[in-house]
Amino acid sequence: MAVGEDLEYVHQARVALRRTRSALRLLAVATAADDPIARDLRWIADCFGQLRDWDVRLAHSLPALRRAIGSDEGARQHAQWDRLVARAQARRDGQQERLRATLSGARFARATLRVLQWAHAPAPASSISLARLAPRAIERGHQRLIAAGSELSGSSAQGRHRLRILAKRQRYALELLAPVLPDGAPPRTLKLLARLQQTLGEINDVHMAVLILPSLTRSHELLRSAERWSARTLRHLLPKAEALIERLERRGSGP
Repeated sequence: MAVGEDLEYVHQARVALRRTRSALRLLAVATAADDPIARDLRWIADCFGQLRDWDVRLAHSLPALRRAIGSDEGARQHAQWDRLVARAQARRDGQQERLRATLSGARFARATLRVLQWAHAPAPASSISLARLAPRAIERGHQRLIAAGSELSGSSAQGRHRLRILAKRQRYALELLAPVLPDGAPPRTLKLLARLQQTLGEINDVHMAVLILPSLTRSHELLRSAERWSARTLRHLLPKAEALIERLERRGSGP
């Protein structure tokens, strides 16, 4: 993992860490901010996340921006774009080297061993069964999601990002608890949650790409083009996200 060039492992490791942290939060395990397990998992996730963010920008966000402004691109802007991509690639390569150093470092080794030791320790006794906890946890997550989604049209980028996190957590919770739910995880709800997460993710990726552009280029033409692209993306995708929230609200948290 530390020496390989196939960066799909970064994405898969990040997803695995997200699912693990989501499960611990759902089950009220290691949830305190100062809990060593929660702290270790958060730190490891951040290590992978910084590289993955640059991979997404280089593979998706920046090419999408270039396609959006391609018809108006002149020779001068073409050269500016090449320099922008080169700087982004250098930033991404720097993050990869930092991740490699982290994975071979003592702190990562200690954190990994601590998580493994915790995972193999006997679970504490509980008077509440998972079958009783599951429906309440799903309903609670559904209500939080719908409440946050009711203000989507006027929400900030941070608000949309939080809604995306809630959709992701609800999907993970349904998949995790499906074996103990009376009717399992409803496939249509899972599909709606995945589509909502993807739609909000596209909006967030565009927003973050525009935010980092000033650190990659001084071209006012490119920056203005990026802002127009971001605004168009939001106008196009926000109604789709709102429609998905409405469908989730009508379905409720049940099957």
